Amino acid sequence: MKKTKFITGITTGIAIGAAVSMMSTDMVDKKTKKRIRKSGKTIRNVADSMYSGMSSFMK
Repeated sequence: MKKTKFITGITTGIAIGAAVSMMSTDMVDKKTKKRIRKSGKTIRNVADSMYSGMSSFMK
């Protein structure tokens, strides 16, 4: 149970961090915003894969 909460906390932190960074990039050009979005999607996919792997490992 505690491991699941830890992993959930990590993925939630990543999502919140990505959202905050996107909101703070108002003065950044379109090319940089596109790179940030792409990086955010990559991080989200990696976090999802890690979560899936860890949840199957804990069973």
